[in-house]
Amino acid sequence: MKNIITLFCWSVIVLISFSCSKPDQNSADAVDTIKLIASTTAVFSSKQAELGSGLYVVNCASCHGRDLRGTEGGSALMGDRFLDKWKEKSIGELFELTKATMPKTNPHSLDDASYAALLAFILEVNEFPSGETELSSNKEKLQNIMVGELESSRVAMQFIPKDADLRALTIEGDWRQHRGDYASTNYSPLDQINKENAKDLKIIWRWKTDNFGAKPEFYFKVTPLMANGVLYTTAGSSRAVAAIDAMTGETLWTFRFDEKERKVYVL
Repeated sequence: MKNIITLFCWSVIVLISFSCSKPDQNSADAVDTIKLIASTTAVFSSKQAELGSGLYVVNCASCHGRDLRGTEGGSALMGDRFLDKWKEKSIGELFELTKATMPKTNPHSLDDASYAALLAFILEVNEFPSGETELSSNKEKLQNIMVGELESSRVAMQFIPKDADLRALTIEGDWRQHRGDYASTNYSPLDQINKENAKDLKIIWRWKTDNFGAKPEFYFKVTPLMANGVLYTTAGSSRAVAAIDAMTGETLWTFRFDEKERKVYVL
């Protein structure tokens, strides 16, 4: 009886020792079960994201916009809407969806490394940290990488206006009458442009009149007036009047007089 008890005790000790030595499936050694949180762990490299940037311009920008903010043809790939959609989901899911839908006209046309680079670029634009290791294209590994929340708050589709230009509008080039002045001299004393530097002139902006009127104007010939940095011109077959920012080409306002019955005789 004493031997049986002793044997039983030794059996219990062995079982306890075996249980203590068994690897913890939730420990750092159990790599296959670790869930990496993309917001706190670098899962892609900056070089990989740079490669993805080039791929995005060629294959994705036409639908999702060059700034990833989305267009009528594709949803936004950055900001709160995108992050809320993918929060606590795996990068693997995003990887498979990207392969199945992009490029829109030819899904699955890129190799897995290219799709991984695209995801690295998207993560970088969303301000996730980069590191030394590239994002894997292995499906099993990507399933273990979860999209987390960023600590800093952001505003989706945020519009950041340009700084106001408080410089005074130039009046050096004013041309307030059709032929220059009240004496119709057709002359301007400006000397910034001369025969030496005329060859260096470049087109800064164009302003089109195609949409002014029932059809495009086939013979558009006008002498714009300029006052205080604003160009004034007529436009198109409807003879609309337009005010244009001379520096940027922005249309400031337009006006069209309704000529009613007379309209058919003056077009």
